[in-house]
Amino acid sequence: MKKETLRPTLVLLCICAAVGGLLAVINHFTSQAMIMDPAEVVESLKEDYLAILPDATEFELLYPTESGIPEEKGTAVQVVKTNAGYLITALSSGQYDSSPIRVLVGIGADGKVVGVRILKSTETPGVGSRTGSDSFLNRFVGGEYFSADGKTGVKVDTVTGATKSSKAVIVAVNAAMDAYAEWSAQ
Repeated sequence: MKKETLRPTLVLLCICAAVGGLLAVINHFTSQAMIMDPAEVVESLKEDYLAILPDATEFELLYPTESGIPEEKGTAVQVVKTNAGYLITALSSGQYDSSPIRVLVGIGADGKVVGVRILKSTETPGVGSRTGSDSFLNRFVGGEYFSADGKTGVKVDTVTGATKSSKAVIVAVNAAMDAYAEWSAQ
């Protein structure tokens, strides 16, 4: 290799090594800050947990993950085992808004849904936000798997004018049921 091409190559190699080293140091110090204490996670959602499973007194966080945008249509992001059942938080995309709906699903010891609560939704007020109403969420109570058409589970009528948002909630509840099936079998 000629000297003219060797020098820029060495300079670029040194820059890459320096940047890589700097990123490794930053990751070392910041990765510890991203780890959430399980007790803090449970405490931050305890009011929501008790609204769904009021008899729960013991909470064990089994599966925490980041709460980013789900890679699939529906993704369980937290599983909490209690003495009264499971509390599973799931995300679902597929609605008009680009932000996923965050849904908390309570599942009793019998494997049936005992309650559903929307934890976060940026749906249009008065339209998509109606999926957070008790009249819609109570349609899930007592069931196991759900669909808008009744072909792949208990039929859940969607909210008029909020069909995509309703289907996103259905997908999140089914993702929670999948997570329950996986974790309760362990």
